[in-house]
Amino acid sequence: MSKKCHILAVEDDPLVQDLFAQILTGEGFDFSAAASGQQMREKLAAHEIHVVLMDVILPGGENGIDLAEGLVAAGRTVILISGYHDHFERIEQSGMRYLHKPFRIPALLQSIKAALRETNADCDRNGGRRPRASALGTKRDSP
Repeated sequence: MSKKCHILAVEDDPLVQDLFAQILTGEGFDFSAAASGQQMREKLAAHEIHVVLMDVILPGGENGIDLAEGLVAAGRTVILISGYHDHFERIEQSGMRYLHKPFRIPALLQSIKAALRETNADCDRNGGRRPRASALGTKRDSP
């Protein structure tokens, strides 16, 4: 299979976007970033996206959980990301995979690779590299 898995991060902080870009392209994934729901919709229309990393708090009053629920209803794979524990109950109830900031890079990669396996994504999951051995966490991947 020749196409690489494409990860979209919906994150308004440019420093976090850059960090995701470095990590994920370094792991052999294609990567795009969006700072808002509107940019997310544009990226989804323009690219074949395999996993969406969705920050819960976005600018302009957009709610990442609401956006994520719409994406999941449309058959998309989403991993919620939040640094705010006051959203914990709703995130847990969503049934979506999630990470709480701060999290470790291995937890991020495990979550993405598990999501790709669960959805049987039709893409190269490791950018042509030898896969790393990793144990899967639960729905909430450990930091």
